[in-house]
Amino acid sequence: MGYDRTVLPSGVRVVSERLEGARSVSIGAWVGTGSRDESADLNGATHFLEHLLFKGTPSRSALEIAQSFDAIGGDINAFTTREFTCFHARTLGEDLPLALGTIGDLVQNASLAPDDVEAERSVVMEEIAMHEDTPDDIVFDVFHETIWPDHPLGRRVQGLPGTVEQMSREAIAGFFHRYYTGDNIVVAASGEVDHAQVVGLVEHEQGVAGIDQRAVGLQGGEDQRVVGDLYRGGGGAAAGFEKRAALEVLALPAVASRLKGSPEPPIFTESWRRTRE
Repeated sequence: MGYDRTVLPSGVRVVSERLEGARSVSIGAWVGTGSRDESADLNGATHFLEHLLFKGTPSRSALEIAQSFDAIGGDINAFTTREFTCFHARTLGEDLPLALGTIGDLVQNASLAPDDVEAERSVVMEEIAMHEDTPDDIVFDVFHETIWPDHPLGRRVQGLPGTVEQMSREAIAGFFHRYYTGDNIVVAASGEVDHAQVVGLVEHEQGVAGIDQRAVGLQGGEDQRVVGDLYRGGGGAAAGFEKRAALEVLALPAVASRLKGSPEPPIFTESWRRTRE
């Protein structure tokens, strides 16, 4: 069982694997930007931005996003690591256009409204506080700080209260426009998928948004090789993979594993719950 790969003119890489017998699809947009790309004063920007994207776009509000996936029994979520950010969804195969359309809209057209930035800042601060109260999370932060002192890989993914409190909307928006570009994104799909359909849907979303095709480089000329997430027992890409290639290596197996019922966080973030109350 193989997979198909297409590189679009914008630089977006589309990879997919059809699983015979599957009736659902798992899809993700993997952005090759994580906390390692942040400067010290922007520590936490990648995670903050992940939250803000779910506050909506000019064509979709946070409530509409939640309701659209409720209506089809699907789910949509995201996570941030030191190496990348992933926005992923799981639906029936017939609902792939909705899933891909929503994710494509989020990663290209996020509103990043000033009011949303302030509202979500408090949610991120709550997450940091919860993280501080979880010893098995803190121990790995200490591990990274010890292994990579004075380096972005040694900083915390969520950031620190001081950096999150002072982070401006303009700084976050600048980070978004710098890194959320075509050649820094992998779209991976697995399950009841047709590769040509996935490519067509991605091309359509890019056409709607006019995706930026600028080249993306890591901050400060840092080494562009991926160091594995050692705390996962080698679950990350090993050192020696180019970052762009490693993103593809990580993406397809990860979306495929979601079809097997892997544990995941609830669909609703704190911001969604507050919107619905």
